[in-house]
Amino acid sequence: MSSSQNQLHDQSNSPFIRLSNLSLGFLGSPLALELANCLSSTRRRGLSLDQLGSFIRLVPPRLGTSNALDDAVKCLCAGYTAWMCAASSVHYLHYSRALRSLHSSLYNRDTALSAEILCASICLSWYELLVDNLNPLWLVHISGSARLIQLRGPEKHTDGFGRALLQAEHGIITAQALMERRPCFLSDSPWAAIVDLSLPESGSHLDLRTLENTFKFLDTLSIVQKDIDNFEAAGGFGYVKAIELIKRLKFLRHSIRRALLSPCPYSTRPCEENGSPSINNYNSVIRCEDALANISVDLAILSLRHILEAANDTVTWVADILPQLLSLFETQSMSEAAFCRFNHVHLLKQVDNILNAEIDALFDLSRDYYREATLTSPLGCRRLASICRAMYLRLEADGKSFHPIWHRIDKLMREGN
Repeated sequence: MSSSQNQLHDQSNSPFIRLSNLSLGFLGSPLALELANCLSSTRRRGLSLDQLGSFIRLVPPRLGTSNALDDAVKCLCAGYTAWMCAASSVHYLHYSRALRSLHSSLYNRDTALSAEILCASICLSWYELLVDNLNPLWLVHISGSARLIQLRGPEKHTDGFGRALLQAEHGIITAQALMERRPCFLSDSPWAAIVDLSLPESGSHLDLRTLENTFKFLDTLSIVQKDIDNFEAAGGFGYVKAIELIKRLKFLRHSIRRALLSPCPYSTRPCEENGSPSINNYNSVIRCEDALANISVDLAILSLRHILEAANDTVTWVADILPQLLSLFETQSMSEAAFCRFNHVHLLKQVDNILNAEIDALFDLSRDYYREATLTSPLGCRRLASICRAMYLRLEADGKSFHPIWHRIDKLMREGN
């Protein structure tokens, strides 16, 4: 590695690198210039490669150190240019080469767990999103990136480039855990401590802190969801366990609702068209994700409600636990006398009505935000649509009945793509 590249490697430990800080010799690299052009596009910000995450501006100093990373960045830039300009399919040639380089590096013990190889995998997954974001094959590299992060361990993601790579993939890792109905490893103590670290001040329009808080709540939901599955497998037995699950769901529901209803920050950057203030480009994506996260919690509550109904024939305490279940909602509390006038079937039906009405309202909200986001943040929408599409296909493949809201979500995500 040259002395200038060593210096740039040292600089890349900072959370954000300005392209103007790169040496003239380094900017002479055709690949560095190509990436700089994609990052410095004069088009509206919602179409910039900055939307991939803060890690992408930490890539230039590492070019020339890994064939896999170089080939993946070439592929990404070619795919991005083709997506922006409706260019020819020459980018597929870069893709084939990038795949070979990545596979070769993954079989090399010295490079397999390097930050450069992880970044190459992430870049290829973004290329696949740009080319065909409704094709579930992109999950191969997403799953591989998540596994690489887990194998690298939390100590390699505390700051700098490693931290930025983890931030970029947090939402995907969480969604995959929810999709596979297993606890997310980012909820484990060593990882949770890393996720809780203060976020870097990058000056980016992307509200990373808001996003990470939502992802952390969903990490917790992945654990609760698995516990609900175990509760169902045990036949719904266990009064104490049922109360515990209700309390955890209540915390998650209130936390995500608070995030959804919190004030939305505005950007001071004027619109190019008329000079008037514009809403932060990524806010619509964040709000859409918050609404969908709220739906996910409500679906978990519905799942628990159905388990309790099925258990009513074999246990005697279901009627006793219903006041706890109803306490999840901000409704006027019933007196004990009023509560006793209703049987458990009526009360379970009330829970159904409240949740389904809320799910419908949350879907309408997510739809409005998503349609706005397709105009202000197309790249963010493509990833969100791909995640929802993958989750929908997984539900279909499982062959079990699922809530009809998923049909509406899938239709919405296809609409914007």
